[in-house]
Amino acid sequence: MAESNSSYTGTYRNVSKAKSNGKDSKINNKSTDNKKHIGAMVVDDDIDICNLTRMALQKKGFDVYGFTDPLLALEHFRANCDSCNIVISDLRMPAMNGIEFLENIKKVKPTTRVLLMSAFTIEGDPEYARLFKQTKINGFIQKPASMRHLTQTIKSHIKQ
Repeated sequence: MAESNSSYTGTYRNVSKAKSNGKDSKINNKSTDNKKHIGAMVVDDDIDICNLTRMALQKKGFDVYGFTDPLLALEHFRANCDSCNIVISDLRMPAMNGIEFLENIKKVKPTTRVLLMSAFTIEGDPEYARLFKQTKINGFIQKPASMRHLTQTIKSHIKQ
């Protein structure tokens, strides 16, 4: 179970500690079984959205790490990028916005698929179109999104 002041959300199998802004946050280590896993990371400063998205993807067989702090998520990704196939990030977050966060993800591992989520309508906005192309964002999910639409969108981007 997640601690209420934690930047990490998820279930714990093997647990280690990481530091972010002086706070301890739990990080879920990679599964040790031999099944092929699709690793995903969800980053959203709204803990409820982060948890719902993480749980929906876990039900579909993904290994999912959920974070409410993009700085801690980036630290985790740097240490575990080989186990992460796709990263889904909210657009508006404190400390670092979703575009900056995904740009940093691409610098660490350019082949990682990255999706941006937002409740704000950005389709048709030329500035966002330029940023998507520049940052190499692979797709956009408009909130609110059904869990079915979310998982279908993620699966379609992993197959590409």
